[in-house]
Amino acid sequence: MISTADDRYYAAAMPRIVDPDQRRGEIIEATTNLIAERGLESATMRGIAEACGCTTGLITHYFGDKEEILLEVLRYCHLNESERLSEALAAAEPHERLCELVRMALPLDEVRILDWRVWLAFWGHVALSDRIQERMLSRYNEWTELITHNVAETQVAQGISPSSSVLADGLVSLIDGLSVRAVVQPDSMPEQHLLEIIESYLIATGLMSSPAAVTG
Repeated sequence: MISTADDRYYAAAMPRIVDPDQRRGEIIEATTNLIAERGLESATMRGIAEACGCTTGLITHYFGDKEEILLEVLRYCHLNESERLSEALAAAEPHERLCELVRMALPLDEVRILDWRVWLAFWGHVALSDRIQERMLSRYNEWTELITHNVAETQVAQGISPSSSVLADGLVSLIDGLSVRAVVQPDSMPEQHLLEIIESYLIATGLMSSPAAVTG
């Protein structure tokens, strides 16, 4: 069947069918990259629209306000993190799970570096929104509890008297500090050096007896 000029005209005039979830996802991904590259200050409605290559009207069609977008960015990053941590929890032995959790939390590739940049950007402005603060603190508490649980399991498996809360807080704080340095000053914290510091802590606290469980 040969199409006529009229056929082509009406086909072009037909509105495109857009998947709302897909479009929302594209906006969230673009906003995530924007925040990682230029900070949270850049995530204005106009800045988000420019990053998406669209109008602010299109952004407000899918999101009520900027806070809703930022909450979705956090959810997006948290889902990515949860997928990585789920892989780590598949390890058979408690000390292996703990080591994999630590590795997955560190900014050792482009995806995790991006997540850490976003995380740091939000922490710098967490007081601006009660909802964002609540979301951030909730996720951080979940992460701390996950580490605490796996530290306790590792201690039990190795016959160590449990003192999981203190060791877990120390480990979480160490991960935080090293990750900030690795993101802000990558030349001062290359991957191997970062992993060696983590490994030294795990060995010193009795959570790991075999070197290279983290660095290997």
